[in-house]
Amino acid sequence: MKKLMLAIAMGVFITGNVVAQNVKFGIRGGLNLSKVSSFSYKTNNGTSEQAVSTEYKPGFHAGVYADIGINNLISIQPEIIYSQKGYRTNYSFLGVDRTTTVSYNYLDIPFMAKIKTGTGFNVFAGPAVSFLMDRKVKDSGDDGSFETGDGVIDEDNFRKADIGGVVGGEYDFGKFNLGARYNFGLQKLDKNDASVKARNNNIQVSLGFNF
Repeated sequence: MKKLMLAIAMGVFITGNVVAQNVKFGIRGGLNLSKVSSFSYKTNNGTSEQAVSTEYKPGFHAGVYADIGINNLISIQPEIIYSQKGYRTNYSFLGVDRTTTVSYNYLDIPFMAKIKTGTGFNVFAGPAVSFLMDRKVKDSGDDGSFETGDGVIDEDNFRKADIGGVVGGEYDFGKFNLGARYNFGLQKLDKNDASVKARNNNIQVSLGFNF
């Protein structure tokens, strides 16, 4: 029994050392290009629909990650990332061209599996959950602009937690890595209006650093 307990203890100690040696921590940040999928909403008491075409809105992201090596080929990479998302849309009202910019600030937590090719190039994919921290709407045109939203989120109508996925790739050079990824939401953002089927879409280009 003592030999068995000693063997188990040695196994736990060795495994812990191996795992510790295979975990890398890092930071990354960069550019966002974000939009929501084009959508429509009901008008005139539900008797007609108004289509909304969206455009990409720039922003940035920054955060931390851990690279947990399983073997020489596969690792697991969880992250905690602050990310600016949203969209732009153009319309005309009373003969005046206007632009609406909707800004969402999220805390993204992706959990990805990474495949390493041995050439410095890696590919990864996995699920992600995003928590909405605040949102603002700015409407501007030739006749002036106004902004709404004070960081208070209408949780009765707007989804505060978004479930989605991530797919992308990166190239390692020394302690640095340069990557690009596509983040997509699987849930529509409006919880109550079935006609509004807008979902988050986000392209990121990042520069990372391994400690």
